[in-house]
Amino acid sequence: PLIGPFVAFAAGILLARRAEFGAAECIWYALGFGLLAAVGAWWRRRWLNWTGIALCFTALGMLDAVWQQPPVRPELMTGAGPLSGCVAEAAVWRGDQRQFTLELRPGVRVRVSTRNSAVPLEYGTRVEIPAKVRETRGFRNPGAFELEEWMGRRGIFWRGTAPRDAVPRVLPGLCGSAWKRQIERLRTAGLARIDSLYP
Repeated sequence: PLIGPFVAFAAGILLARRAEFGAAECIWYALGFGLLAAVGAWWRRRWLNWTGIALCFTALGMLDAVWQQPPVRPELMTGAGPLSGCVAEAAVWRGDQRQFTLELRPGVRVRVSTRNSAVPLEYGTRVEIPAKVRETRGFRNPGAFELEEWMGRRGIFWRGTAPRDAVPRVLPGLCGSAWKRQIERLRTAGLARIDSLYP
């Protein structure tokens, strides 16, 4: 009984590779065909019910193929220069460096490393910091973890390294969403607690 849904799902993957579909478009298709299957079950029309189920699995296969596509790297000038934007992920210590994610514009993020600890870098803070930017690269060994693709799906395509004496400058105003600021504060407090218990 699972052969039919499997074939429909695989057909959706092949169809998405032949034509361009958006994620929202595939979701609407799946919902529409799911409704068609429900109507067929309600009217006791088996052919309509099974047709809707098959098309729903096809749309889900298309959606899976769209989500599995590697992210496209936006344009950004690499090199040294000031970066300004919104702190999308609060700073955490990694060894002797603080790392945080800076969102320059929607969908364009840089993972910045700095040794400065004087300025709190919490989610929603607008900052400017000089940094040398380079593209995110993984090891690219067969079977190795795809760091570049994993970070790209989070919108992070570059790494920035601030000079040793660079001090982030806090800009006026806040950014991001209010509810996520509360979540990030809890997350930061939890990580700080863990670091204090297990130094």
